[in-house]
Amino acid sequence: WKIEHEFTNVYASMPEGTVVDGAGYSLTLYALNTSEITSKMRSVTVTMGGEDISDCYDGGELSGAVTIPSVTGNVVITAVAVPVYNVTVTTDGHVTKLNYDDSIAGDAEGGYKNTFYLEAGYTFDTVTVKIGGVLKTGFFSTFESHGDVNIPAEYITGDIEINVSTKGISYPVINMLTGVTSSNMSTIAYGGQPYSAELATTDGSAITVTVKMGGTDITNTAWTQGSVHNGTIYIDKVTGYINIIATAAT
Repeated sequence: WKIEHEFTNVYASMPEGTVVDGAGYSLTLYALNTSEITSKMRSVTVTMGGEDISDCYDGGELSGAVTIPSVTGNVVITAVAVPVYNVTVTTDGHVTKLNYDDSIAGDAEGGYKNTFYLEAGYTFDTVTVKIGGVLKTGFFSTFESHGDVNIPAEYITGDIEINVSTKGISYPVINMLTGVTSSNMSTIAYGGQPYSAELATTDGSAITVTVKMGGTDITNTAWTQGSVHNGTIYIDKVTGYINIIATAAT
């Protein structure tokens, strides 16, 4: 009886050939793994005399064996292995990724998906996606607090490289000072960065200070009183617009 192979990214321990009626037959299958391609077994089908006897195959993602105790018809072994590609994600540390997979099969159901959640005070600067070393566009979408990479399976034809960089959001700083001077009169603060200012009354009278960020009163954590007429504002990480209201008692 004839032994025929129909392989995709698979090789076998023996070539095609023939076997006498009633004789046993065994064959080891290997997913193709070389310096140029890494693959894993996806499906193996075995027929004998036109009947499906795929249960005679036992194996895993990298290899397996076909074992037929008694050959009573022509045997056709169909085996398919799919390429497996590396996934490399590089960020600047101001996003959290949802998907930590470092590889993906070329026929992965649903393709490749990843979500990047922004640290407060940051927005996306540049996001690049490469497939097989070639820069691709159209696979990244941005939302208010996160961004999504979505690569359909049919486009996964090589290693995936994703690089995500962010930048601090520019927030306005509003100084409402009455009889008070500030060491920092900048009108912009950047998300994720610290902000500081030293305040003092012009006539040495008592100072009253309120600090808000993003509309929330943060005076208790941001303001440090010095003497009765001065003090320091310090914000570790800016996450919204800053409103400073400072008044001299007189």
